[in-house]
Amino acid sequence: MSGSERARSAPGRGATLILAAVAVLVGAAVLWWLCARDRTVPYLARHGSARWIVFPLAPSIRARTAFEMDGRFSRSFRLDQVATEATLTVRAMRRCDVSINGHVVAMARRSTNWKDAATAEVAHLLRRGDNTLNVTVFNDRGPPALWLSLSAGTHTVETDELWTASLAGSHSLPARLAITPLEPGAIGSGEALPGSIASLRARGATIVGFVLIALALLAGGAQAGRWLTNKAPSDPDRTGRRLVGALAALIGALWALLLWNNHPTLMPAGGFDGLEHLRYVEYILVNGRLPWAEEGWSMFHPPLYYAVAAAAMKVAGLSVDDRAAHGVFQVLSLAFGLFHLWMILLSMRLLFPGQAPRQALGLVLAGFLPMQLYMHQYVTNEAAAAALASASFYLALRLLKQDRPRFLLCAGLGACLGGAMLTKVSTFPVVVVVIAVVAGRLAVQGRSIREWGGTVGATLVSFLVVCGWRYAAVWDRYGNPLIGNWDTRIQPAWWQDPGYQTAAYFLRFGRALTEPIHSALHSFADGVYATLWGDGMIGGNTTLAAAPPWHYDLMAVGSLLALVPTAAVLLGTAAAVTGLVRRPCAAWFLVVGVGGAAAFAVVAMSLKVASYAHAKAFYGMSAMVPFCAVGALGLDFLMRRGRFVRWIVLLALLSWSINAYASFWIGRHSVAAEAYRGLGLLVRGRIDQAVTHHLRTVDRRPNDALAHRRLGNAYRQAGRLVDAARHYERAVTVAPDLAAAHALLGVCRERLGRPADAMNHYRQAVLANPQLGQAHYNLANLLRSTGALDEALGHYRLAIAASPEFALAHANCGRTLAALERFEEATMSFDRAVRVQPKMADAYHHWGEAVLRRGDAAEAIRLARRAVKLSARQRHDILAALASAYAAAGRHHDAVNTAQEALQRATQLGDTVSAQRIGAMLEGFRRQQTTSGHAP
Repeated sequence: MSGSERARSAPGRGATLILAAVAVLVGAAVLWWLCARDRTVPYLARHGSARWIVFPLAPSIRARTAFEMDGRFSRSFRLDQVATEATLTVRAMRRCDVSINGHVVAMARRSTNWKDAATAEVAHLLRRGDNTLNVTVFNDRGPPALWLSLSAGTHTVETDELWTASLAGSHSLPARLAITPLEPGAIGSGEALPGSIASLRARGATIVGFVLIALALLAGGAQAGRWLTNKAPSDPDRTGRRLVGALAALIGALWALLLWNNHPTLMPAGGFDGLEHLRYVEYILVNGRLPWAEEGWSMFHPPLYYAVAAAAMKVAGLSVDDRAAHGVFQVLSLAFGLFHLWMILLSMRLLFPGQAPRQALGLVLAGFLPMQLYMHQYVTNEAAAAALASASFYLALRLLKQDRPRFLLCAGLGACLGGAMLTKVSTFPVVVVVIAVVAGRLAVQGRSIREWGGTVGATLVSFLVVCGWRYAAVWDRYGNPLIGNWDTRIQPAWWQDPGYQTAAYFLRFGRALTEPIHSALHSFADGVYATLWGDGMIGGNTTLAAAPPWHYDLMAVGSLLALVPTAAVLLGTAAAVTGLVRRPCAAWFLVVGVGGAAAFAVVAMSLKVASYAHAKAFYGMSAMVPFCAVGALGLDFLMRRGRFVRWIVLLALLSWSINAYASFWIGRHSVAAEAYRGLGLLVRGRIDQAVTHHLRTVDRRPNDALAHRRLGNAYRQAGRLVDAARHYERAVTVAPDLAAAHALLGVCRERLGRPADAMNHYRQAVLANPQLGQAHYNLANLLRSTGALDEALGHYRLAIAASPEFALAHANCGRTLAALERFEEATMSFDRAVRVQPKMADAYHHWGEAVLRRGDAAEAIRLARRAVKLSARQRHDILAALASAYAAAGRHHDAVNTAQEALQRATQLGDTVSAQRIGAMLEGFRRQQTTSGHAP
């Protein structure tokens, strides 16, 4: 672009600085508002020297059912003398009750916003000597969190690690500071997560091999470049263009080869919410219409990708359950990927005209970026949305190059933006920035109203025609055009760890360099880094055993090798911003604007939905062109530091590229691939074939504990408990600390009628991993059946401490407390159970029995009726309990009728023992009815 064109298409330096400052200030103000004032954003801001504290809940990568959880925080302290004035200041997420020495404190609040402090004068509640401070915090969408400061003369009590906490009736444990990072290793899968340094030592020879290959490629490339330059010395630009085109073709071929190699091993349901994406496509195929957001977990997404996939399935005559359907999805992924690479190539040519090296560097980043390599192998709308966003970026660059934009180009740009928005809402930043830059260019040039209409108007009209209908329909149905599965109007409430955000979470970094898997639990930056330069969330799976069989050791080494391209991206970003201020240019306004807006959107979403799973780089995948552009600038900047530095940078870049590609190349005959194929067969219900695959892995690795555990899972699903137990036993023999295998072996022993052995293995499971809630629960059930109620109660509470959303644990904890005649605590446990699972008939049933034992017949009737309704009057035990409640209330006629119905249900089921018991009960009710004078 000439100087005159640049001057006509962009504002001056002063205006650029003002625009940049305004953008930064507006973004900062929005983030400040979200953090400090928005009550729906669970951000725990720092105030003074007190710290926010939470219960030390073990991290989980699963979505947790949301219910109003109560967290009890306690602290004892001693006063030598009582001050005349004592001020208590409390902040709680989201409401709280406070008591001092057993006396309730009436807190005064400035507003209903939980982020504002509540205060009280409490000197009259304090006493000389020992004092106790208790705060119960309630949160209906995440963990209860407390901030407190008590100032009594020279004595101060603040929330810190000295407090104790219990959660939803669990055991009390030392409270954890909210800023303390969650540890990925505490998930308790029993697997060693690959570390970067250990992997580098183990695979050092492989990495050296990659470096040697990179050296050979560099030497060969340099020789080929000299040969081509000598062959056409008069047209170096054309030669460079051909070389970059050949590089793009090579990368495309490598992508196709990667998908072809991996296709037989990968399963369609793998990847992030893969099963839910398949259900979306299946819904369209079966119902012949688009779903609404409340009809499935992922059905809030715009429909374009799913409609295209469904059309492809229809043409192929397949359903999503067919194995061949995976081939259709892979072909779609490859098509979107190749189209995306093409759009990036064309964009690089427009951003770096006549600069083949920069074009090539940007293309290498796009082609070997791990985020690109793994996302294009999953069933997902992310790749399609990114491809359409990059196409929109390219068309916008073309439009900005034209002095008089053509109508068809503007309409095409609008259609492409609309297609992107019809694929994924995360492309919205691209839409906003593209239209803003195009409009800003017209304003700077002083264009007429007619030209505005022909450019911005045509773009907007085309955009709305393509996607406006969908967002209008959503707006009409839900009152908001942008809706997600976090909205309780379309999905039951849920949350994911940590459930809140702090400044420390956004400022920390480093775990992704040492242990990238699940490092998003440690910090936002770690999560973005690990998902950008590797599959740091292992396709959304809980454990490596269920994750795609990538080479995770190479991926861990790749997190270190990626430091070079990371530095290049940071340097390139600084260079792009600096260059834009010095020499304003509309095209680079687009680069910086889209990149900045995408980054802002990812941060804002992570604040709004405080889940570690939102710290994902591919949520900003729509900014791939800006990413590649600034990366190319940064790499070029480094390479200009001298010839030696140039060769080092190129060697590092090529070594990283080879390692990245190799990380996602599945060895078809490897043990990991065989195990993953077995898992896929198990998911699809082909149990016998799954057993065969897992038998092969055990034959090849007889001392692999995880292989025996996988085979045990297959046998257990097939109902072959003896075989399953044999392989679980082998697993714990090889790895005695493999908690999950002990727990599963306990399940088999229990079902085989060996409760003592089962109890022993449950104990070993919780000893190896105290956070294994299911094992605590199973052990507690066995202990309760033997009459060891106190010990059973302890393990129920430990199960709840591991998983506060564990409804069955709450219900059985209530039963145990009722058996111990601790009825008030039992009522609280039953109440928690039905808050987690409102349709849990058993909880209401046993709650009613406990209430009846306490003598409250009217309440027992209410609870029993609820249980009967939830069980659709099909459970004879619940009907019998309702009959007993009626009898206790003196309603003998109702008792007789209900008992007759219970007897009929038991007889139909062939349950003779229950039928005899209910029959005897019925006779008793009839006698009571006769005695009371109400016989019919």
